[in-house]
Amino acid sequence: MNLDLLSESPWVLWTVMALILAILEVGVPVFAFLFASIAAMITALVSLSFGWPIQLVIFIFSTLLFVVILRPRLLNRWQRNHSMPSRAQALVGAQGVVSETVDPIVGTGRVMVEGQDWAAKSQSLISIGKTIKVEKHDGIVLIIKEI
Repeated sequence: MNLDLLSESPWVLWTVMALILAILEVGVPVFAFLFASIAAMITALVSLSFGWPIQLVIFIFSTLLFVVILRPRLLNRWQRNHSMPSRAQALVGAQGVVSETVDPIVGTGRVMVEGQDWAAKSQSLISIGKTIKVEKHDGIVLIIKEI
């Protein structure tokens, strides 16, 4: 690549850098290369008016600003809206069989639901072999009722 082209048209370098950083974000999803890519595009726009030292300052400053301030806020918003249900939550509504008597007074009991053994609680005594339905969960303990 001709160095005269870079000194005369630095926006080309910044645009190529923005594309490379965007591709890196797809290949290495750390949710940071995207912000550096945006910063490179901003720098490409302002490169028409400013020299190399100012361009570097703008690129570094905007990248840090995006990564330090914008990235955590976007991650919090995205993670809050995309929570993964727990294994116990996924069993709400499922049926199973009591494998150890569920005693509300003692607080003991176990059930088999979808082939897995779970601790269980109920408001009433439920004996071994009875069919149950999972109503909700308290952590990893299933709250059940007899059906």
